[in-house]
Amino acid sequence: MALINFLKNILKKEESKELEEEKVTFSTLHTWVKDKQGELKKREDAVADTHNNKTLLLRKKIDEQLPILKNVDIETKKDDARTKLIVKNNLNNYITFVERLIKNITDLKYTTIEEYTRNLDEYFADFFKKTNVTYEKSNYLVGKELIAVKEELVKFYKWEQQTIEKNKNLIARGKILASIALKHATYNEFEENCKEITSTITNLNKKIKETQEKRKELEKKVEEIKNSKEHVEMEKREKEVEQTKIALKNTYVALKQLIDFKRLTNVFHSSRQEMTKIKSYKEDFEAALKDGEELLSLLQEAKLDNETIKEKIQQIKNKKEELKENIAILKKKPKMPIEIKQIENDLETLEKQKAQELAIKEKLTQSKKDVVLNIKEELLKMNVILQIK
Repeated sequence: MALINFLKNILKKEESKELEEEKVTFSTLHTWVKDKQGELKKREDAVADTHNNKTLLLRKKIDEQLPILKNVDIETKKDDARTKLIVKNNLNNYITFVERLIKNITDLKYTTIEEYTRNLDEYFADFFKKTNVTYEKSNYLVGKELIAVKEELVKFYKWEQQTIEKNKNLIARGKILASIALKHATYNEFEENCKEITSTITNLNKKIKETQEKRKELEKKVEEIKNSKEHVEMEKREKEVEQTKIALKNTYVALKQLIDFKRLTNVFHSSRQEMTKIKSYKEDFEAALKDGEELLSLLQEAKLDNETIKEKIQQIKNKKEELKENIAILKKKPKMPIEIKQIENDLETLEKQKAQELAIKEKLTQSKKDVVLNIKEELLKMNVILQIK
């Protein structure tokens, strides 16, 4: 349609050249857009009043002419009955289409010039398409009455086309301002998100610093413990415990090798109770030995004991007692802080969160730059220069 095709080409560069160059800062952009939209609204309201008056005038004229058209007596025309019937039917159809068009135009609510004229153009395009043949067949026998109605409609439609031509810059500026307002709102949303993320990053930095300080304090505490006389003594005692365990293990092995389990078994083979004891020594010597008195009693009864065995048993008893004492002392050893590992995990988590927030902020910052660039491009269509600072 002519009007729709026209609207697609209203943003020609020569239009902006006719406008005086204007400058606006980004900080005042919102107010500037509102002011410009207010100015356009006043102009649109004036155009709307003109439309309403023209529409009422058209309806008045059509209301005056349609009764005349309806009262045309087809029967008085000099032609055959079939032709008259065709003309009459087509004339009635034409009148119906005219009434429908006038109703549609009258009922059409004015919102913006663009929307109003687009709907108006659709109504007229539909009307002309559907009444083209009907009008021609009616015009065969009906003349000035029919032509008068069509001329009023065509005159109104041409006036609308001229109005669009006169106000094309108004329509273009309205669309640009709406686009800028939307983009500016998007920028503000990005800006708010950036502020929230910046606040989050600040809090994360604070937590990271606090956690690092806590870790530093614990590391200092650990060093103090490690360098303390008590800790050094405990570490020395721990080494002694390990050495005693090794020596005890070796003594168990040496003692077991001194015992002749074969001869011991021959002596007590008829005693189930004693054989059970002997079996336990053979299977788990360390666990069965305990304080060694039971084993020593068996050996004495079998006349298999000797001083070496007694010495080994006494050595084991002594070493076990030594271990017991040292282990009891080591339980009082100053404990290293166990929170350091958890603090390391907390720091790692905080750093990851910070990295994620920084990545989001970087994307938002780029999006803000893109929006500003788009706003600049839109403003240039109105010959307006955007100043960021």
